[in-house]
Amino acid sequence: MRGKEIITKLIIPGVIAMIICLIVHPMCMNGEILDWRKLLLFVGIPFGIQKMFLLVVPRNVGTGEMLGLLVLKLMVGSLIGIGVLAWRLLAVAGIFLKNGISGIIWIIKRLKEMVIKNERKATGKIVL
Repeated sequence: MRGKEIITKLIIPGVIAMIICLIVHPMCMNGEILDWRKLLLFVGIPFGIQKMFLLVVPRNVGTGEMLGLLVLKLMVGSLIGIGVLAWRLLAVAGIFLKNGISGIIWIIKRLKEMVIKNERKATGKIVL
């Protein structure tokens, strides 16, 4: 991934999720216990709500029905957003794991090259 893709696909969604968690954390407290379901619903809204507003809005309905439909869209959008957020976090974990393993392999190769170079200097022989 390039730098721009890392920023737009990994860092910005993670920061958005963290900021939302910090903001809604007090609302999700049930006494001394954190209600994870509420927290996940709040965090999922920005990731899934754009999918929900593509649905058809009915005409000639009252205010109550429209408000109920809006709440239903928010709930379903947040459930979709939880899935999208989980998928993105798994992608982030995969990318970090892949880059970490390739970095460790790169370090091992460089250390091996340094050992071979030092043996050549010390003995004057060609070491493979």
